Formats: sequence, C-alpha cells, structure tokens
Amino acid sequence: MARGSVRTSSVGGAEATNAASCGRASMDLNSASSVVLQVLTQATSQDTAVLKPAEEQLKQWETQPGFYSVLLNIFTNHTLDINVRWLAVLYFKHGIDRYWRRVAPHALSEEEKSTLRAGLITNFNEPINQIATQIAVLIAKVARLDCPRQWPELIPTLVESVKVQDDLRQHRALLTFYHVTKTLASKRLAADRKLFYDVSYLT
Repeated sequence: MARGSVRTSSVGGAEATNAASCGRASMDLNSASSVVLQVLTQATSQDTAVLKPAEEQLKQWETQPGFYSVLLNIFTNHTLDINVRWLAVLYFKHGIDRYWRRVAPHALSEEEKSTLRAGLITNFNEPINQIATQIAVLIAKVARLDCPRQWPELIPTLVESVKVQDDLRQHRALLTFYHVTKTLASKRLAADRKLFYDVSYLT
C-alpha cells in the first residue's frame, strides 16, 4: 500500500474495540467512519510502531460488512487528507479483487454491492488526478464482473456525464469510460464483447 507523511492520531482501546465488535455484524457508517478514518491515518505513518497495528486492524476489517461502504465515504470526501483518501481507495480496490465475486469466501452481500455501485458513479468530480485514476480503475473492475446485468445504469450514466458542461466531471467520466471499455474489450464471452462494441459506438 502506498503511504504518505501525515499527522497520526491514536485510537483509544475502547473505541477500536467497539468498532471491531460492531464491524463483525455490520459497520454502522456514522459510528465506524471516525474510527476507520483514524486507523487509516495511522496506516499512513512512517513510524512502524504506529503503522503495523493499524495495518493489522484494517486487515481484520476487510471481511466485515459495511467496511467498504465506510471506505467509499472516506475516499469520496474531498475535504480529508489526500494520503488517507489514497489509502482508502487502494483498500477498496483490494476488496473488489478478493471479495466482490459471489463465490469468494467472505463475499460482499448483494445489498452492499448495490450501494457501492450507486456511490461509485456519483463521484465524477474528483479533484486529485491520482485518486481519480484509481477510482476509474476500480469502477472498471466492478464493470468487468457486473456490467451489464447487475449494473445496467453504468454506461448510460457515463454517457450523460460526458455530455455535461463541466470540464472536470466530463474529464473524469471520459477517464472512467476509457478504463471501462478497455476492461470490457478483454472479456471473451460474445455477449460481453457485444456490450463493448455498443459502448464503443456510443463514444
């Protein structure tokens, strides 16, 4: 995971314990976000005494319902520290690779995946280029697995976003379009390749 130099803050033992215990059932966005944010901040530290426990805690949270919804809220919050947001989007991308497929151990629920898909396509105004690229890549990863059956609104939303009179939003939508079409082009099923050609025609 990429790290940066940010100020770290300690997470109290009781606070961390509460977050971990609630996470095993389902992380509540309001109560868990602040604790996850603190641990992510620690995970950007250059001090291994701070870094290692934070990484272990994040690893424990990887399979807990609601964790990726919290990460989405963090990396789409443009007021937060860039290094923390960067780390949040990398953990999210890692989670897609490991837990998005229905057959995966500790797979994400269909309900949470639906929420995450909806959240991902409302964030075409990311101001930081590196984070925008990571978001485009992870949207493409989800598209490879879910588009078009579970995510029919992705392509229409991208098309509409490309047409808006907002340079940043238009650029981010085009960036996402590029990664999505590149990913869909690599799929081998006839129906998937037809979708790719349909998308190419739209662009």
